[in-house]
Amino acid sequence: MSTIRIATGNRLATARTAKRVEIQALWAERGLAVHASHTGKGWTITHLASGYAIIQGIRSQRNALTVAKRLLDAGDWTRSKTALVTDRHLKDRAFAIRSEARLLGLLA
Repeated sequence: MSTIRIATGNRLATARTAKRVEIQALWAERGLAVHASHTGKGWTITHLASGYAIIQGIRSQRNALTVAKRLLDAGDWTRSKTALVTDRHLKDRAFAIRSEARLLGLLA
């Protein structure tokens, strides 16, 4: 386990204005981390460079790890938030993975 910093509050906040808290990550690899939700509801996959959640409310630790590993295959998560936001291909793949997880009942 390692300590990571996550952003909390308004997701439209900039890197400078976002409130950050430290939390223990269960797993971290190539720009993504899996940790217990800051709000206490399930598990979250977070982009390490920005501290912003990619997918929240995953029902189990095992499911969170499975989804995170699928996201790793979608693209390069080591880049900045700005670079990720402009990568349409990555956004589409991440949305598809999130939708699939929802359909399989992995999300709360």
